[in-house]
Formats: sequence, C-alpha cells, structure tokens
Amino acid sequence: MRLHSAFVPLSLTAIVWGLNFVVVKWAYAELSAPALALSRLLPAMAVMAICTVLTGERLSYPKSDSAKILTLGFFALGIYMITFLEGMRTSSPADASILLSTSPIIAYGAAVAFGRESFRWGALLGSLIAFVGVGLVVFGATSHSHGKLLGNLLILFSAFQWALCVVFSRPLFEKYSPLRVFTLSMPGALPALIPYGIWPVVHTNWLHLAPLTWFSFWYIAILAGALGFAGFYLGVSRASASGAMLAQFCVPPIAAISGWVLLKERLNVVQMAGFVIVACGLWSSYRARKVSTYQRNKR
Repeated sequence: MRLHSAFVPLSLTAIVWGLNFVVVKWAYAELSAPALALSRLLPAMAVMAICTVLTGERLSYPKSDSAKILTLGFFALGIYMITFLEGMRTSSPADASILLSTSPIIAYGAAVAFGRESFRWGALLGSLIAFVGVGLVVFGATSHSHGKLLGNLLILFSAFQWALCVVFSRPLFEKYSPLRVFTLSMPGALPALIPYGIWPVVHTNWLHLAPLTWFSFWYIAILAGALGFAGFYLGVSRASASGAMLAQFCVPPIAAISGWVLLKERLNVVQMAGFVIVACGLWSSYRARKVSTYQRNKR
C-alpha cells in the first residue's frame, strides 16, 4: 500500500465531508432531500467534465468497462445518495458520520472475502474495536431519541453500499484514472435520482432561496459532491480499498465538532467514549496494516 501518497487527497476529502454533515442540515431549511439529491448532481457533472477535459483525460466510455462504470455511478452516486440524504433528515451530524465510519470494517471484510486483500488479525482487531466505539455512539444517541432510529439505519445501509462500491471500483482504477472513472460514472446515477427528485426539483422556488441555502447547495454539489468524491477516489487509487477507507475515520470528529459549534448539538458522555474507542481502533488497524506491509516488502 502507498498510504503516504494518498494522505493529502484523503485528508482534504475528510475535512470537506466532515463539514458536509452540517451543511446538509443548513440546506434542509429550504430544500427537500429529493430536490437536493438530483439538483446537486447536475452542476457536479459539469464541473467534473470540465476538469476531465482540462487534464487531458478522455470523456468517451471504454467499451469493455462502460457497464461497470455506469453501474458504479448508479450505486455510489445514486442509491447511496438517496439513502444518505434521507437518513440525514433525522440523523445528527455526529451520529451519521460515525455510522458511515463503519465502511472501513465492511470494506476490509469484503476485500478479504473476494481475495483482493490479505487477512490480518491486527487489522481485524482494530476494526472490531472501532466498531465497538460506533455502537456506543449509536446507543448514546438512540437511547434518548428513538425518532432517530430510522435515519440512523438508512445511514448504516449507506455505509454498506459505499464500502462495496469502493472495493469493486479498485479494478477500474487499475485501468483508468480516478478522475475519468468518477466523471463517467456520474450519468449512471440519473436512473435512480430522476424518479426520486424530478417532481421536488420542479416545485422548488429556486429564485427565493436564502443566501445560506445557496451556499449550502454549492458546497454540497461542488466541494463535497464533485471534488470530494474525486479526491477520495484518487486516494483509493493510491492505496488499497480498505486502507483508503480507514482515513475516513477522521470524518466523525470533524462532523461532531462542527455540529457542536455550528448547530449547538452536544455529545453525551457515552458518545464521547465511543469517539475515543473509534480513534483507538483506527490507530490499531493502521499500525497492523503498516507493519504487515513493511514485513512483506522486506522479504
């Protein structure tokens, strides 16, 4: 794994995505989840198409992998976005970010099961420790508000989808650049998002949205939706799938702090303990993977 070369894009993506949980809440003041899901994709597609052309990449689909690329977009940018935004209607930034942090655990298991990564006891132990922390955060939230349960379950389902998409996208990045794959995958989301969001988009009063709503929209569409995904896929191309997912453990603390500062959503003692355990699990898993890679390369 070349985690050092993936550090910068993954770190920037973690910051952008960490703040995105709060920004989505701001957008919901005037935009519905379906309207946001579909409308954000259109400017994101335009920005990524321009970036792809400017970097000299081709916008044509490779015949042998066009179906795989569009299928990736259908799930990673379509179904995933629907379940994520629906879950965010009732889930808090801290809850949602921690639930999505289960993706590295799922990604590691899937990568090992499909023979795309070797099994390491230390990495598994670290992931399980982190998962215990996730459980504490979820329990600490839902034990006081059962209305969040459905939203949290949708976010957890999103984490499962995201992890599988990351694992199955890596072979594509071995053939094509992350920028090209991500850009070409975006139209694949339309069959899922158009039926879901076309009616709310048409009936949204776009001319009378508040400045904060417009800021939130462009942040979600361009920073989190386009550049954030591109940065993440660039990190995936430079590290193993589950190795790249481990960097996303940085997202929950950013989301929790921004939620506390900007939305006045405080964490209870159980949730704070969960964050500490998640951080310990992340470090244990990272160290196990780093040592294993060093020993393998030394032979």
